[in-house]
Amino acid sequence: MERTDMVRVVAASAAHDLGNLLCIMGFASSLAAILISFVPPSQFGEGSPVLFVAIVGGGILLLGVIVPFLLVRLRKPSWQVSPPPAPQEEAS
Repeated sequence: MERTDMVRVVAASAAHDLGNLLCIMGFASSLAAILISFVPPSQFGEGSPVLFVAIVGGGILLLGVIVPFLLVRLRKPSWQVSPPPAPQEEAS
């Protein structure tokens, strides 16, 4: 459903392709940032590169997989958002 009367803070409505391009660029830059994070910095010194990759990979695993899994697994029933009521048809 398209709402043309809605005021949008950020609009990428120049063309549908522009929206796709923005999504692709965002995904590519996020992927590049993750890949670059596995390169040890020069300040790491004499430390083992395997240790550095284990620390970064462990952080990604913890924050990107384990925490979201625990939030879903341990959610409370009171957190459930009830769906909006279905529109009723008028009797004629």
